[in-house]
Amino acid sequence: MKRFAIIGSALAMHVSLGLFARASDCGALKTPQDLITAAFEQSPKIQRAMKSLEQAAEQEGKAGQFTNPDLESKGVAGRNLGDQIFQVEVSLSQSIDLSGKRSSRVGVARGEKQLSEAELRAAKEEVFLDTALALNRLRQVQLEREILNEA
Repeated sequence: MKRFAIIGSALAMHVSLGLFARASDCGALKTPQDLITAAFEQSPKIQRAMKSLEQAAEQEGKAGQFTNPDLESKGVAGRNLGDQIFQVEVSLSQSIDLSGKRSSRVGVARGEKQLSEAELRAAKEEVFLDTALALNRLRQVQLEREILNEA
């Protein structure tokens, strides 16, 4: 029975520490809040969601910008019947968005950003629940271990 308690304790500890990549990066974990904070900092799910949110924020800024104008040039130089000839052709074109295309792009980008924010909140909630459940299980195993030690 003691063997089960030791294995259970080790398993619960492994689960709680396995929620983040490297326990050494988290510093001293003295309270459950420290462990939850470390889990938030090290969770791949949260890191992916944060990068997705950063990308969506950049896309929102990009969607509101005007496109750059196109500049094209052609040049010809040479001689024709003894005369020096230079010919240059320059073309400048600018796209103009009509009928609210730009505002539609900005709206879509804002929606993507809000979706990324919701995904980040969901990832944080999931990591918090996993960490809290692992901590609770660790506490239960420690109590069971104390009861077994008394018996």
